[in-house]
Amino acid sequence: MKRNSINNTSPKQRSNIKATIQLARFREQITTARRRAGYLQKDLAAALGLESHSLSHKLHGSDDALLSHKEVKQIIKTLADWGAITNHTEAIELLALMGLKPEAFSTNEWDMSPLDRLERTPPIALLLDETFSPTPSSSRRCFQLPADLTSLIGRESLLQQICEQLQRADVRLLTLTGTGGIGKTRLALEVARLIEKHFPDGICFVSLAALRDPRLVSSAITQALGLLDSPADHTHGNIDYQLQSFLREKQLLLLLDNFEHLLGAVSLIITLLERAPQIKILVTSRAVLSLYGEHLMEVPPLEIAMPKKGVGRDMLAQIPAIQLFVERAQAVQRAFVLTTHNVSAVAEICVRLDGLPLAIELAAARIRFSSPSQLLKQLKEDRNDLSKRTIKRKHPSLIQWRNLPERQQTLSQTIDWGYQLLQPEEQLLFTRLGVFTDGFTEEALQAIVTSAGETEHDYLVCLESLVNQSFVARHFFFRSRKRTRNTSFFSPGNASQLCIGGVTAEWGIDAYSVETCGISFTTG
Repeated sequence: MKRNSINNTSPKQRSNIKATIQLARFREQITTARRRAGYLQKDLAAALGLESHSLSHKLHGSDDALLSHKEVKQIIKTLADWGAITNHTEAIELLALMGLKPEAFSTNEWDMSPLDRLERTPPIALLLDETFSPTPSSSRRCFQLPADLTSLIGRESLLQQICEQLQRADVRLLTLTGTGGIGKTRLALEVARLIEKHFPDGICFVSLAALRDPRLVSSAITQALGLLDSPADHTHGNIDYQLQSFLREKQLLLLLDNFEHLLGAVSLIITLLERAPQIKILVTSRAVLSLYGEHLMEVPPLEIAMPKKGVGRDMLAQIPAIQLFVERAQAVQRAFVLTTHNVSAVAEICVRLDGLPLAIELAAARIRFSSPSQLLKQLKEDRNDLSKRTIKRKHPSLIQWRNLPERQQTLSQTIDWGYQLLQPEEQLLFTRLGVFTDGFTEEALQAIVTSAGETEHDYLVCLESLVNQSFVARHFFFRSRKRTRNTSFFSPGNASQLCIGGVTAEWGIDAYSVETCGISFTTG
């Protein structure tokens, strides 16, 4: 459905908004492709015969600078030549984002180098159309998705991957996992909007955050579907029967948001998938559901970059984490701009926050009262600072957003929400990880846990559980040499504190890192 804010604008304004969004997506896609191939923006600018700053202005639409059709085509050719894009679909999508059709390239151009190197695959939109056969809109049930209050930044590639997963016939249950504040809900809603028209019976969003009893999940879904019409419908047996009967012949996507604390209801998901063979279920959860047939997609932090000599403002301004900081800072302080003087501080703030969107947004909200350099100094001096509602008690409730759930008001509340879902033995192991500052080896971890009388099996089970609940991430490296990652923002805490974040663990040729943003707080 269209958002109210857009409905109140004129056709010209809506057109301008759409063009701005499409330009941002074009910019993000070519930036991702370029970096993947190992090229800088100045390399792309040189290929177009432009100065780097001129290309940046055109990619951002600054000062009414626009890319010409010729330049758009040259960008696509250059990316193809670099191997930054590898298939026909990617080229067509880039053209479409800039309002061009595939015919913008002549048949001869498509058949000549470098475009002839692109693998010929049908566009994702066509693949979706082939997989789902939408019925006329008049026969569809109308489900309203929550409207966006902010833009989505730096997720273009992941959005496409999720859409491609959902259009596969063998994927009926897809779970988006990741630590608290990583942006799972926002991402899932954007996916829903992109593919909504391809589900004949619509997409139903079900918020589960407020529930505490897994037995109420079926009632929440039934209510979201608009099926609870009479008091008699509220008995548990009636609800389950009505829900299954309604979904049996439907081609519908259920979006179940915040499932991690309701894992006792996973049997309901199994039942719905078995009784309604044409539905698909998209779940957001910090914890995997551990169901046969479940497909997982981990939501990573935003891309970050440490300021280095020779890396200018224009280049850093394209980093997704920095883009998010700037946009959210401008929401509370319109005069804020990214300059050559503050860009290094902003970049380091994002690095210290490990690219976690919620942490970056909380930090950006303080721009009303602190400059980036002052904020960076606060983070260095007090690593717990973002976990508080105040800045050294000077500005009470500065970052308290009243329209967010209480568990997302501060970082400590976000993390504590997930921590309280852990079993006691998992909390204990997680607390013990706080003694490591630069990562740990198998031997070091084993020494700690076995000294307390635990067996290797015990702590391996707990470690795997922490991985499954997005408190620890496993990173695979195709090398036998052990590898660690040190993030300076994270601290180990002390014996009476729980350290959240930044610790890197190694397991053979794997590496583990604690995923929640690096703050310490007392565990009781």
